[in-house]
Amino acid sequence: MHITTKQIKLARIALDWTQPELAAHAGVSKDTIVNMETGKTAPRQESHQKVVEALQAGGIEFLDDNGVRERRDYIHRFEGLSGFKDFIDDVYGTVKDEGGHVYVTNVDERQFEKWHNAHTDDYLSKMAEVKNLEMRILVKEGDDHHVAAKYAQYRYIPEKYFGATPTYIYGNKVAEILFGKDNVTIYLLENKEIADAKRKTFLALWENAYE
Repeated sequence: MHITTKQIKLARIALDWTQPELAAHAGVSKDTIVNMETGKTAPRQESHQKVVEALQAGGIEFLDDNGVRERRDYIHRFEGLSGFKDFIDDVYGTVKDEGGHVYVTNVDERQFEKWHNAHTDDYLSKMAEVKNLEMRILVKEGDDHHVAAKYAQYRYIPEKYFGATPTYIYGNKVAEILFGKDNVTIYLLENKEIADAKRKTFLALWENAYE
C-alpha cells in the first residue's frame, strides 16, 4: 500500500507529535518532514520508509482509503545490541517526564549490562534523575548484583521459581526478553488491560518476595 504525504501528516497529528519530534523518531531532518508534508519535494524512498515505520511504531495504522487510525495495541520486536538499546531507551522515554511504575521480574543484571554495553552508565544516570519513579526488581535469591540500587528496590525470589525470561512492565507496555548466547530478542506488547493485569500479578509476587 502506498502511504501518501497526507496520511503522514494526519498520522503525526494523531500522535500529537511536532515535526521535529517525528524527525527525531524517524532519524531524518526536520526539513525532510516539512518538505514531505507540503509536497515541496519528493522524499527519498529510504526517508519515506523511515518516517512510515516511526509512525507505525508510535501506534498508527495506515488505511487503504487514504486515512489513518491509532491502533489500540501493538506488538514490536527488538533484536541485538541496537534493538536492546532502543528498548531500554523506550523504558526511559516512557517515564522520564512524569515518572511511573516499572516492575521487572527474573532479572540477572549481568545480562542487561552485557547487551546494553557501553550505554549502561548513561542509562543508569538518567534513570536516577527521574522524579516520581517507582521501580521494583525481582532477582534470584543470593544475587546481590544490584546495579540500579540508587533508584530501584530489589527483592529476592527462591531459585526454584526464578525464570530465564525477564518481564518488564511499564506504562501500558509489557516486554518479554529472550537472552540467547549470541543474541537478544525483546517482544513488546502495548495494551493497557494486559499491562494492568501483569502489574497485579507482579505485586502479588512482590508481596511474597523477601528483602
